[in-house]
Amino acid sequence: MARILLIHTTYETVGGGEVFSIELRRALESLGHRVIHVTMNPGDPRKAGKLMEGIGDFAEVLPRPLAERLLASLTRGGATKLRRLLLAGQAVRLAPRLVEKYEADLVVDTSSGYPVRLDIVYMHQPTIIALTRASNPMARLYLRLIMRVAQGILGQPRVPLTNSTYTARLLAEVYPFLRDVRVLHPPVDYNYYSRATPVCEEKRAVTLTRIVRVKKLETLLDVASLAPDWEIHLAGAVTTRASRKYAEWLERQAEKRGLSNFHIHRNLPRSKILELFSKACAYIHPPFHEYFGIAVAEAMSAGLPPIVWREGGAWTDLVAPCCPQLGYRAPGEIPGKLEEAHAHFKEYSRLARERASKFSHEKFRERLASIIEEALMGKE
Repeated sequence: MARILLIHTTYETVGGGEVFSIELRRALESLGHRVIHVTMNPGDPRKAGKLMEGIGDFAEVLPRPLAERLLASLTRGGATKLRRLLLAGQAVRLAPRLVEKYEADLVVDTSSGYPVRLDIVYMHQPTIIALTRASNPMARLYLRLIMRVAQGILGQPRVPLTNSTYTARLLAEVYPFLRDVRVLHPPVDYNYYSRATPVCEEKRAVTLTRIVRVKKLETLLDVASLAPDWEIHLAGAVTTRASRKYAEWLERQAEKRGLSNFHIHRNLPRSKILELFSKACAYIHPPFHEYFGIAVAEAMSAGLPPIVWREGGAWTDLVAPCCPQLGYRAPGEIPGKLEEAHAHFKEYSRLARERASKFSHEKFRERLASIIEEALMGKE
């Protein structure tokens, strides 16, 4: 089997990209490959360390470039896009030495967010897409700075990967030189969430997401107002001061508007999320374009009819192929979609589970094995 150098440059924050890198490592090792896992920032041991439980430590912690360290200090951890680009550049520069040192057959990058000249590059999102669409002069200036810095490292990966057909389309829009982007959907713990047994005895809807302002969760307040016979449950991670303040604001707004049918659940363990799913009739995703939408896939695994905005990977790759009737274009349509899901619950539940099963860990390993085999043959 192959020796694979896995580069994830930073675990400064622990989000979907970091979780994916660990899932990828587990899958590669289960396929019999030797994984040499390196980073430049191992992050907070209380967070990243927990993520790494059971799989061993990093093979090496690489030096961060001086410019990135200075920028992190000056911005107090800000300028994330530019800093990740600087880390990606360092990874490209160090890759030949690391390949020689560890006798690696393939290099896999899961963190840069930019197409770079490595064997396999997994891009979770087109990092600069928001800046390309911004009218703010400072944002445009920031974009020009990033593109100038990027010129030295941008290029065609041997195997460019991403998480949905939606993201693949955006990548092609942002990087015209990028060819043959393949979709490798993130794995979903289908076996766990499919244990849920929703029976739809009461009109309850669930939303599972990080509680942050960018997710537009105030939409759920409007849904609770327009559908007073439905109980709306928002469950999500509250891990920062900003997210705590936003959760408190949502609660104050609900109280001010007399919405006793709106409920927030902070930082629930998976077992409690499973219980919440089992008591619900539908899943509502707010009008935010997820590049894939792991929470939507988890809810579908539990058998919940998914009510999703008609934009983003959660729509194109998860919901549209099985339950197109449940997509909405404007938040005012959500109450009607709830009634549709309730009226035909058993059929939508079956369709949602069937679709979600295609993103299980087993399916992920099968697709990954094929990609790795093809990449290795291309290097012979």
